Amino acid sequence: TGGIPELVHHQHTGLLCPVDHDELLAQHISTLIQNKALGQQLAEQAFQRLHDQFTDTIMSERTITIYQEILSKRA
Repeated sequence: TGGIPELVHHQHTGLLCPVDHDELLAQHISTLIQNKALGQQLAEQAFQRLHDQFTDTIMSERTITIYQEILSKRA
């Protein structure tokens, strides 16, 4: 929900499941408990994605761009 899929890509930086799919969520949790290497791999890839695409500088630049686009439409 929300912005989670923007950061978490299923089976690359985490495991996603739709809201209210409790059995699938339980399966994902079980998978991660049983496969520690997979959990470590997902965590490392998520950290790299965060480092590459969501730094303070990048997010500030994206925010400024959005404000500039909004202001240019008002002019």
